[in-house]
Amino acid sequence: MSKELTVPNFISLFRIILIPLYVYYFLFNSAPSHYIVSGIIFVISGFSDVVDGFIARKFNMITNLGKILDPVADKLTHITVAFCLCLKHSYLIGLIIILFIKEALMLTGALVLRKRKISETPSAKWWGKLCTVVVFITFVLEIISLVFVDLIPVGINYTLVGMSIIFLMFSFFNYLKVYFDYISKNPDSQRRKV
Repeated sequence: MSKELTVPNFISLFRIILIPLYVYYFLFNSAPSHYIVSGIIFVISGFSDVVDGFIARKFNMITNLGKILDPVADKLTHITVAFCLCLKHSYLIGLIIILFIKEALMLTGALVLRKRKISETPSAKWWGKLCTVVVFITFVLEIISLVFVDLIPVGINYTLVGMSIIFLMFSFFNYLKVYFDYISKNPDSQRRKV
């Protein structure tokens, strides 16, 4: 169990702890300074996501717990930020619905792998990372637009949201294939339960 207590895993836990702090600054005071603080918290979370991945790979600290904690921190952060932004920008409703459906279905896929006793957890793929970057940039610009209202044209906002939805669906269908591949490579996994 001590092998799971690594620096990257603690950073992932730190990112989860940042979520309620973001919500507090974003929702409980509409002053521009509070939006700025919530934006800084979100950027810190995104930066620490890059750092924990780098440390895990560089120092061979990749663990099964980390493969769960890192995406959980990502998903919780993105869904929370999307929901908060949705309260300010109604055009983000489609994005949060797609994001929620994608994450719910991916969680279901992970539970199916666990139920089938498939111990190996799929690691993050390039399309998942790319999707995270696109969604991250979109959310940062949406937060900025709350502080500097006329800085970002509405057309750019709509374009970014559309791109995020496309990347979310692209990432989802690619991960879906990965989950099916894991199951097909372990055809006897269901029988092990019996």
